[in-house]
Amino acid sequence: MDVTVKYLRENPKTGILEFRRAFPPELKPYATDDNGKRISELKRSLGVRGKFDLKRDGSKYRELSDLYDRLAGRALKASTGSHDKLDDAQIAAVADFIRHEGLAQDEEVRFLREPMERKISRARSLSEWSTDDLASARQLRALGDVEGMIAMWGCEAVMKAEIAGFSIDRQTESFARLCVAVNDAHIDVWEGLFARGRGDLVPTPPVPDVPLSTASKTPMPAHSERFFAEIAMELIEKRLATFAEPTKEKVRGGLRFLEEAVGNLRPSELTRERVTVFLALLAERPAKIPKEHHSWTLKALAAEYKDRPEVPRLSQKTVEAYSLALNARWGEAQMDGMIPETLASPFSNRKFSRKATGPKLAKGFSPKELTAYFSMPPFSTHERPKRGKGEAIYWIPLLMLYTGARPEEAAQLLTHDIFQHEDDGRWVIRFTDEGFHPAKGKQSLKTEGQESGHRTLPVPKALLDLGLLDYRQYLEDRGEVAMFPLLRRKGKRSGIYASFGEWMCDYIYDHGVLERGGGRQPVREFRHTWTSAARASKIPREAMEYIQGHRPPDGGSSHEVYGERHVLGNWIEQLAFKVDVAALVKPWKAPAGE
Repeated sequence: MDVTVKYLRENPKTGILEFRRAFPPELKPYATDDNGKRISELKRSLGVRGKFDLKRDGSKYRELSDLYDRLAGRALKASTGSHDKLDDAQIAAVADFIRHEGLAQDEEVRFLREPMERKISRARSLSEWSTDDLASARQLRALGDVEGMIAMWGCEAVMKAEIAGFSIDRQTESFARLCVAVNDAHIDVWEGLFARGRGDLVPTPPVPDVPLSTASKTPMPAHSERFFAEIAMELIEKRLATFAEPTKEKVRGGLRFLEEAVGNLRPSELTRERVTVFLALLAERPAKIPKEHHSWTLKALAAEYKDRPEVPRLSQKTVEAYSLALNARWGEAQMDGMIPETLASPFSNRKFSRKATGPKLAKGFSPKELTAYFSMPPFSTHERPKRGKGEAIYWIPLLMLYTGARPEEAAQLLTHDIFQHEDDGRWVIRFTDEGFHPAKGKQSLKTEGQESGHRTLPVPKALLDLGLLDYRQYLEDRGEVAMFPLLRRKGKRSGIYASFGEWMCDYIYDHGVLERGGGRQPVREFRHTWTSAARASKIPREAMEYIQGHRPPDGGSSHEVYGERHVLGNWIEQLAFKVDVAALVKPWKAPAGE
């Protein structure tokens, strides 16, 4: 067995042999592992110490070498825009991998040794999620809705194909057939999960042998200058970076749109003319895109909507935000020596038109609007829309109204954030960034960088009367940690409210509480409503700032830094609204069948 061990090294701390091979600079922006995570090198342990033994370690080394060739070949195809045309056997293998993965993950979790209450709760949640998803997939199959399958499964189809070593073009017929196969595979997985839930024996299929791409071992080109996208991504992901997720989203989105417009370029190739083309195409992108167009590039969208001036486009403010995000990364790269200082940023000194800023329209809900809001079905009839995330649609608006909390602060609450105070036994609610949410991870506060926002308040009587403590007990009895366990992160965003809030805004508009397109933000109105009610209730400014998690303004009284601030929360008991919302809302009750 002729095996060269060029890429082996001994870990200096553990002495264990490792395979380490870096990808060429021009491929690093495209190199990912089989989970889709960007990597700059392939690093794997052989699991043995001491000298390399050909008989013992040769097969493992060749396996890792073949894995590198596959990942590098995939990255090369991505960098050059070349694609694979999948045949029927390859499509079937990708679909079989989805069947294996879905049932294997369920089998791993299903037999965990944990309290039966948690198992029952998980089974119930799985059934709720899977029922709707299975119905959607079956309907797509029944109608033969290929475009619908592409919209629903396109991203996953691309990801799973890339794991198998393929680079596919979304515009080809083989991609459409792959999406159909992915839809069918998910139907099989969900039906298997339901059968297991009935006690049927449904074996997990083996990992399929995927017919590899013929281009998996293509020779690597050489080029010394790194791509701008690689540099920018390295900057926002490095350990010392302190960027918030919205900033990272702007950078990632800007880089994607830039590549769609002018290709993946190196700094020396990224001229002002090319950035002008990029910004012009970005300005043509519709503000809202139908599902069937989500995978389209900037160029394709510009061509599709060229003769449709009535379609709203991205605002100049949004286009400017992408440009500024990329311009800032260019400057940081120059400071770090990653881009020569002699190369002027092609994103700098760009002019964007802005409409004159008028008065802010958000002033809080009027009594009529507040009545309309809490007369909607979730509050008046206990209706729970499918996308209302269970009890989130009922409790989050009430929490925002009565506590003045920000939406993310309410969404991330844990059951132990509502507790009895040790001094007087009163029930209190805590807003903090110190807890760990099962879906979000570490809790957060908007003002945590200013060392403010932590606060503990008596639970308003209206919330107690409506059954907040009953709801908390209901969750604890089922082993839930989060107050709203159905909320999830949306994409790479750090918060969890967005997965619910965007739909909720449409729900409010559809029920006529506010006028769509009128400039009123349904969520923001709660903070204004609370503030107006607090002023009318003669709650002192200092107490209002504490309760809403605001930092005291500069130049405030020096007394504000002395003493315990949590006593300011007691003022919340003075709060009164012009509308008796609690009288409009039916007290909470457990979901039917519980």
